[in-house]
Amino acid sequence: MQSGIRALGSLGTVVRIVLWLFIAGCVLTILLQLSAIFASEAIFSNPEVFGVATMAAGGIQLLAFLASIVVIALWLHRAHGNLHESGLGGLNYSASWATASFFIPFVNLYVPFASTRELWNRSHGESDWHAAASAGDVTSWAACNWGAFVVFCALLGYVALDSIPNLYVLLPTWGWLGMSVLLYIFLAGSAWFVMQFVRKITDAQQSGAHLSQSDVFA
Repeated sequence: MQSGIRALGSLGTVVRIVLWLFIAGCVLTILLQLSAIFASEAIFSNPEVFGVATMAAGGIQLLAFLASIVVIALWLHRAHGNLHESGLGGLNYSASWATASFFIPFVNLYVPFASTRELWNRSHGESDWHAAASAGDVTSWAACNWGAFVVFCALLGYVALDSIPNLYVLLPTWGWLGMSVLLYIFLAGSAWFVMQFVRKITDAQQSGAHLSQSDVFA
């Protein structure tokens, strides 16, 4: 059990490092998008610098995103596994299902939120009766995810409609920019709240808060 707790702490540290890099990429992208509108003359005079900065921001985001998929999945599996190994009764999600649900279309619109909410509550010593109680950071993370999904679908819908021959969809530059900036704000917000619940759940399990409801110690 203690080895699982130690592994969770190490994974949590890696998760936070990777997500800080992802947030940095999002912030840099937002600044570059805004500069394209409000500092266009400076960009036109130094297009190479703007191009390099854009590629750097995209590269940071992509690498951090790919790394986060791996380390967050490992952290989630370990965190849920610790609850099961501690003998907690009434758990609704196995470690494997809670982790795999993130990668299944449509299922990942709700199950990851519900399983992570249970992970939060049970890690903090709540009984199975309160597994579905509100968890602020988890709810905020899910809200950012759903917000990003809606904005992404709107952008994708615009591109799809605009690609239809003889159909013209007018979207002013500020409208496209606004939705794009909003998308990156939601993505950065999602990463921020993941860092929050990763830290707090890790701290709770390391302090043994979840053991108050363990059948092993009943």
